[in-house]
Amino acid sequence: MAVPKKRRSKKKSKKSFWKKKAFKTVVKIKKMITKSF
Repeated sequence: MAVPKKRRSKKKSKKSFWKKKAFKTVVKIKKMITKSF
């Protein structure tokens, strides 16, 4: 949780944020599929 590190990699943090969002949506879809089956 170092501040300088966070400031240095702004693009990286944004990428990981989108990755997390995509992962969450995938989990949601998977849950829906398992429910329908």
